Amino acid sequence: MKVYLVQHAEAMSEKQNPERPLNDLGREHAAWTGNLAARLGVEVEQIRHSGKTRAEETAEIMGEVLSPAQGGAA
Repeated sequence: MKVYLVQHAEAMSEKQNPERPLNDLGREHAAWTGNLAARLGVEVEQIRHSGKTRAEETAEIMGEVLSPAQGGAA
């Protein structure tokens, strides 16, 4: 079993939005990272993330490209 640890992408400041969702650059970086992992042949069975909005968004964006076998980002 391989485990890949990924930090969430760049988020808005707490002043901009207290929930700190990803900003535009963060969404771009998450998609780029997911695409790179897919091109390198990374296969994932599942994606897990913390309950933070920015982590969930990063997982969802990467999951769209990596297509985890067990139900997507969780």
